[in-house]
Amino acid sequence: MRRLPRSRGRILAVCLVLCAVAAAVAVGVWLQFGERQALDSRYRAGGSAPDRVDIAASVQRVDAAGRELVLRLLVTPRGSLAEAGGVSPAETLTLQTSPSVRGDLSFPAHSRISTVDVPVTLSSGSITDYPFDAYGTTLEFGAVQGAEAVPVRMTLTNSDALFVMGMRAESHPSDPPAP
Repeated sequence: MRRLPRSRGRILAVCLVLCAVAAAVAVGVWLQFGERQALDSRYRAGGSAPDRVDIAASVQRVDAAGRELVLRLLVTPRGSLAEAGGVSPAETLTLQTSPSVRGDLSFPAHSRISTVDVPVTLSSGSITDYPFDAYGTTLEFGAVQGAEAVPVRMTLTNSDALFVMGMRAESHPSDPPAP
């Protein structure tokens, strides 16, 4: 068997190292792209009635140890529920939420609606399962304007780079408000 000259052996070793580095970079880019795609996911629930309330909800931060997440909400009335321009409700608008959101939100008539950050309790999951931990909560939204339930459409996104979000979206017909 013939031996390769030292210079050829070094060139071969350098080529193998460069190929390994290129493969590692390619895998890193692929993983980053996949993570970015997961973070860019949007989940929607609700109908597309012309007179409705749109809720854009974005997970801002997850505190696993504190068992809560911060959800930023932008509530936008549409159609006859809004004044011209859609930045304020024509009548007082109440956003009814699930118990994990800790309270309903009220937006006065003829006043501009700005974003609001609300804490949401995580109802399942354990931090001790790290790195395989997973958490859950239930988000429910209903809207009442002028003592009548109105349709809601919600879009949920994630802005916390350390957590991947999944959602099971369900739409339920509005129940009449309690007297």
